[in-house]
Amino acid sequence: MSTNIRERSTKAPLRAALEATLADHRSHLAVCDVDDPAIDHHRRAADAIVSALDRLDRGTYGLCNSCGEPIPGQRLATVPEASTCLNCTMTTPRLLG
Repeated sequence: MSTNIRERSTKAPLRAALEATLADHRSHLAVCDVDDPAIDHHRRAADAIVSALDRLDRGTYGLCNSCGEPIPGQRLATVPEASTCLNCTMTTPRLLG
């Protein structure tokens, strides 16, 4: 039981930061014109943050979705919604759109 309390208390600041960033992107989406090129950025960012919050709830936050290895803390500090380690990010082909 104490582990659960400690785990929640260490996740609380991260959750709050992710939720604040999500709210910011959603507020931008609310005022973006449909033709605004930034709308895609805000949609992708909001989706990534929702996914990070889901991983946090499932206990898989900080693990690479591709290889399963831990994502280094420095990467998560820079990109808290990161779902892959830098190696997998660099080696996974992306769709150009």
